[in-house]
Amino acid sequence: MKKIKSGICMCLCFLLLSLPVATCFASPATYQITEAELTQLEQSLIQQENSLIQALNLQEMQKEELKELKAQLETALNELRQSKAEIQRLRIDLVKASESIEAANQLFREYEEEAKRASSRLKRQRNLYGFFVAFLGGYCILN
Repeated sequence: MKKIKSGICMCLCFLLLSLPVATCFASPATYQITEAELTQLEQSLIQQENSLIQALNLQEMQKEELKELKAQLETALNELRQSKAEIQRLRIDLVKASESIEAANQLFREYEEEAKRASSRLKRQRNLYGFFVAFLGGYCILN
């Protein structure tokens, strides 16, 4: 019985040792697919391809739109720079105009003062001439 047991043990050991070696050299596994599964897989691939094409088209359109928007932005920035330069020029012109108006106002005040002095002088002269005429008239009447 011992011989049978040891023989069985040896056979089992041999089988166990040969099993992994046999699986290492085994051919690759093969799979079976049904016609319906293949059709479904093809449809899925076609849908994914269509989605990819749509995504690529959308990406291309977005690239074009981005180019247009960048051009519009550059145009707007140029216009903004020009507007800022124009505003600066107009501010300088406004300061100059304000200075001119202030100078004109000063000249007008000086002219007004001069006109008042001339008017006052003419009034004094008129009063003096009136007094002088009255004095001469009185002198002529008395003589």
